[in-house]
Amino acid sequence: MSDQISKIVSGSFYQLRQLRTVIDSLAEVAVKALVHALISTRIDYCNSLLARITDKQIRRLQVVQNSAARLITGTGRGQHITPVLRNLHWLPVARRIEYKIICLVDKCLRAEAPEYLARDCQLLCKRNRTINLRSDSTRVLWAPRTRSKMGDRSFRAIGPAYWNILPPSLRDESVTRSIFLNRLKTFLFDEAAEAH
Repeated sequence: MSDQISKIVSGSFYQLRQLRTVIDSLAEVAVKALVHALISTRIDYCNSLLARITDKQIRRLQVVQNSAARLITGTGRGQHITPVLRNLHWLPVARRIEYKIICLVDKCLRAEAPEYLARDCQLLCKRNRTINLRSDSTRVLWAPRTRSKMGDRSFRAIGPAYWNILPPSLRDESVTRSIFLNRLKTFLFDEAAEAH
């Protein structure tokens, strides 16, 4: 995993250095588009594989995102980056990973994901039981136990774990997908702000 992160980081910094040379001749909208195309997509590509990696590895990716945000806004290295990320409406890397996984779980519950993923997202109320529980109305997912760190990082384990942490208002079945995504991003922004 560290090799993959090293490649993402080195490739991203190469692209940022290239952009820095032409940034003065570009409009801010063009710079944002280029940074999104060259940097954000690198961070987001297969980022569900990065779930529950070490804080050190997350920090390396966060430094790339912070540098990209500083390039777009012209923010100095001595200034706080959190307001800049919030202004750009970018989630921190760790929250981006959570966001992508939770979005995938939501697609599974809406029957919009492939069957092999949907099998890993089973509501507790749909499991073989003879009694009804209060949790049946809160859309809690069954989270299997695993016996290894790799198992803990699998979609089967981490998808339901992230989903079950969400407040019941976010897990509501009647909410449309666009409203869900909006509320989810707001929730993760608020959680990231509390963490700082």
